[in-house]
Amino acid sequence: MVVFACLILLVVLFFCIFALRQTIESACYPKIQALLS
Repeated sequence: MVVFACLILLVVLFFCIFALRQTIESACYPKIQALLS
C-alpha cells in the first residue's frame, strides 16, 4: 500500500513538472524568437 501511494505521488510529481515545463516553454518561446530574429 505504501509503495502504491509512493508510485501515485511520483506520477503526479512527474505530471506537474511536465506541465510546468510546457507552460514555461510556451511562454518563453515567442520572446526567444523575437530575440533571435
